[in-house]
Amino acid sequence: KEHKKINVLFSGKITKRKGAHWLVPIAEKLDKRINILYTSGLQPTGMSLNHPQLQCVGSIPYQQMPTLYQNADILLFPTVREGFGLAAIEAMACGLPVVATNCSSLPELIDDGKGGFLCPLGDVDAFSEKINLLANNPKLRREMGDYNRSKVEKMFTLDRMVGEYQQLFEEVLSR
Repeated sequence: KEHKKINVLFSGKITKRKGAHWLVPIAEKLDKRINILYTSGLQPTGMSLNHPQLQCVGSIPYQQMPTLYQNADILLFPTVREGFGLAAIEAMACGLPVVATNCSSLPELIDDGKGGFLCPLGDVDAFSEKINLLANNPKLRREMGDYNRSKVEKMFTLDRMVGEYQQLFEEVLSR
C-alpha cells in the first residue's frame, strides 16, 4: 500500500450543477492522505468548501490546465448535467482515471471499470469508495490512465473529428 499524498482534481465552476456541493461530504469519507484540489473559476459563487482535505488552487488559465492534470492522480467529476464533458476528455488525454457521475454524455466518454468509474448521481458513498480504491491501487490508476490516453488518441484526434464533420456535411448537402 502506497503512502504518498494522492491529489484528486475537481475542475469546474463551484456550482451545484457541477456537483461542487458534494465535495465536502466526499472528502469526509476519504483516506486522510487524499486531497481534493479544486479550481476557483473566474467568479466566486459563494459556496463554502471548508474541509482540511479540500484545497483551492485558484483560477488557472486554460493554457496551464495540462500541468494541473499532470500533477493530479485522479479526476473527480460529480456533475449533475454535462454537455460534452471537456474536463473529462482533457484529464483522459493527460492519462488520468476519472470518477464521474453516470449521466449525460459521460458514459460515452468513460468506460466504467476500464478508464475510471461511473457513480450514481449524488452518491457520495460510491464516489468516495471509488476514489479510495484508486488511491490505494497505483497499478489500477496507471492502467486506467493509459486506457484513457489511448482512447482519446483513437477517438478524439482533430483529423478524425474533421473527417467525420466533412462526411456529415457531404451527406447533408447531397440530400
